Amino acid sequence: MLLAIEFVSDRDSKLPFPAGRGVTSLIVDKAFGKGLLLYPAAGGVDGAGDAVIVAPPLVITVEEIDVLARILEETIREAALEIRQTERRNADEQDQNLG
Repeated sequence: MLLAIEFVSDRDSKLPFPAGRGVTSLIVDKAFGKGLLLYPAAGGVDGAGDAVIVAPPLVITVEEIDVLARILEETIREAALEIRQTERRNADEQDQNLG
């Protein structure tokens, strides 16, 4: 079983996050801290996007899949919140610099 998940800044346009933003690293690090190993990957046609690969062992149980899914969902939600907060702070700083 393999699962690849690509992360984009806009779902409709599938616009990737800016290069160097570190979205993949953020998600991989957060998951690792919760005991889930994700493989970093590149997403998008040009390979410049953010993605992870989930590759559990073939002997994984249904209960372990449930735990994996819970940790993965929690990790993505936390990362999304952190990304939004960072974007707001950056926008506020830009507004202050302009005004």
